[in-house]
Amino acid sequence: SPLTQSVVYEAPAGTKLNAVCAWTGGVVVGCADGTVLHFSHGSAAVAAVVSAQARSPAGAVSQLAAAEACGVVVLLHADGSLALRTLPSLEAGVAPAQPGGDCAAIAVLPASDPDGVRLAACTAGARLRVYRWRQATFAPMCEAALAEPVRWMAWASAASLWLGGNASTVFRALAASSLLGVGAALATASVGLACCVEKSGARHMAERSGVAPCPHV
Repeated sequence: SPLTQSVVYEAPAGTKLNAVCAWTGGVVVGCADGTVLHFSHGSAAVAAVVSAQARSPAGAVSQLAAAEACGVVVLLHADGSLALRTLPSLEAGVAPAQPGGDCAAIAVLPASDPDGVRLAACTAGARLRVYRWRQATFAPMCEAALAEPVRWMAWASAASLWLGGNASTVFRALAASSLLGVGAALATASVGLACCVEKSGARHMAERSGVAPCPHV
């Protein structure tokens, strides 16, 4: 078979592996007990080896997002707090500021230069905040209100951030091109985008309008 499987790590009894993300130097795994593991690429005989291990004081890790150009991985904990760990050592970094509520979902826009990296974080209260890399951490850049809380996010490009609300809705927000510069403006899913809703096998299209402003920084 072109696909082969091998066990690279077996967690202790009762420990659940919650999240995983990859970067060119390896793979990071977050566990329900707060353990964070970094796997480096091994030899041909060994698929991967645990090269670093840390325990997050905030507890269970629910999501991970690598910001390779910044040399860090972002941790989202089950309690809504954010943390940074350096790659590949997993040493603790300076956590991003979290004004306005706990975080529910994160996504990193990768870039070849740290100045172009963006961290999107949505609070449990349905506010989307975008961060940029400044002075060894992610600093708030702009924010906007969303129609509903977000469970997951993914950057499709610098101009498109896809957001998933609840099980029945999928919508997206667009980041204006100025988001990559000093001035920032964020247009949410309410900016004339189609919202697809699946109900009883039928697809309903709803148009939204209006822009949630972002402060300039």
